[in-house]
Amino acid sequence: MSTENPHVGGSIAGVDITGYVRSLRRVHHLCNPGQHAYLTLNTNFPLSVAPGMSAVLHEAVNTTDPFNIAQVLSGDVVKVTRSRPSYDWVIDIDDLYGRVTKYFISERLTSSRADPITTWISRVLNPIPGIGWEYVTPIAGSIDEGMELGLRSAHDALTTLLTYAAAYVYCDNFGVLQIGRVLNQTSGSITQFLEFERAKSGEQTRNVVKVYGKSPIFAKEIRHPAGIDPDLIAAIASPGLGTTTAARDLASFAIGELAPVTDIKTFRTTGSPAWKPATRVMIQYSGGNSGFSYNRKGYITSVESEIGENGYTMEIKVDERCPRIAGWSKKDLILYATTAGNGVYRSLDLGLTWTSLNEGLPVSANVRFIAANSDGEAMCAIGNTLYFRRDAAWQQVTLPTPVNDAGDSPAPPTGSQTVVAIDSSAPGAFHVLVTDVINSLYRTWVFQTDGSILPQTSDWSSVQMRNNQSGFTIRGYDLSARYGTTYVVATTTGS
Repeated sequence: MSTENPHVGGSIAGVDITGYVRSLRRVHHLCNPGQHAYLTLNTNFPLSVAPGMSAVLHEAVNTTDPFNIAQVLSGDVVKVTRSRPSYDWVIDIDDLYGRVTKYFISERLTSSRADPITTWISRVLNPIPGIGWEYVTPIAGSIDEGMELGLRSAHDALTTLLTYAAAYVYCDNFGVLQIGRVLNQTSGSITQFLEFERAKSGEQTRNVVKVYGKSPIFAKEIRHPAGIDPDLIAAIASPGLGTTTAARDLASFAIGELAPVTDIKTFRTTGSPAWKPATRVMIQYSGGNSGFSYNRKGYITSVESEIGENGYTMEIKVDERCPRIAGWSKKDLILYATTAGNGVYRSLDLGLTWTSLNEGLPVSANVRFIAANSDGEAMCAIGNTLYFRRDAAWQQVTLPTPVNDAGDSPAPPTGSQTVVAIDSSAPGAFHVLVTDVINSLYRTWVFQTDGSILPQTSDWSSVQMRNNQSGFTIRGYDLSARYGTTYVVATTTGS
């Protein structure tokens, strides 16, 4: 038996490939369904490999222990080449999603009523031989009466259905189709890097969204992200939108998904089967003498695994956008609930189940306010004391002494302000609205963070609503910065 690369195992048509592997390149994209592998076996492999044979691949969990391996792909051989002069086997393998791509729907499917999306998915997938499928999370929503599918590939039909649900489809390591949205669960931290690159792009950004419903229903949302000029417009037309409120809701959702500039992180690291698309990871990169560092969570959207003469490495991309999905939604929202006496509760499944989230908070906390963002960061107020949480326990946050643009004497002290509201506009960005009474005058400030890992006193800056006569009475506010800045509406005291 030959002894080749120890980091790869598995089988072709049930025949063990361990010890025959010269190299393996495996590509897995969340945004582009289907996992592909390019496997090279030496000429001594004791099987005449042919397209259509089953294939199972394993990769080493720990490169120092070649016997500790995990399955990474289950699929079929699609192409076989013998290369001169060694006559090694060069084998192309696709996971079972390839069957969805090749299957053709020969009949036209039409809905006579509003059917659940899950019903339509079963109509598309169930007839395909050898396909097992299940849902990662339940998919809500229905397809309107009169929907038609047919005379097209099952892949195209499935993509159409998932567009309605803003969901993804991919094969897991065992070849089972996973259909649903990405959950907010962190799988681990990546701390060792061979290369690290961060690039921002507005290529897929749309900072203006126009929604057209049943005439004359219309709504429009605009954002102004840095670097986007002229405006990039997305138009959505749906005759089913019968009210202006519904059109505004859709426009608000779409602009929230489309307006941010794409921030893609690409890095090469030591390979591990644990790193796969649809998983959330903590990236902890320190550039040493370069002074550049990065410490945030992100969603793996693509993986390219390389195993060969140079060992076992992976190129991983985080936070790519997937324009084939309506709204490009990446994950289910995290829901938070505050209580009077029982602290904070959190739901990761859109409110189906709730768990307490009180580590680091006072016992029986009466939580007045809470704000969170898409990165899982949260800040809450108990009385006028702020607490921040990213991964583990809540930690107390102290605001610095506010600016004294009104020229009060004595100046406003540290920590005496009343918290009125909290909001978060983006990962690392929080805004806190506070008030105080100085010399019988009402004073108002907005504090904001600079995006640091844990907001400490030095990480905040404040802006005061200046009025050195009578002060202000707050009438309304929007701290979300959804229009590029925060807004506070106030009148002078007594007005």
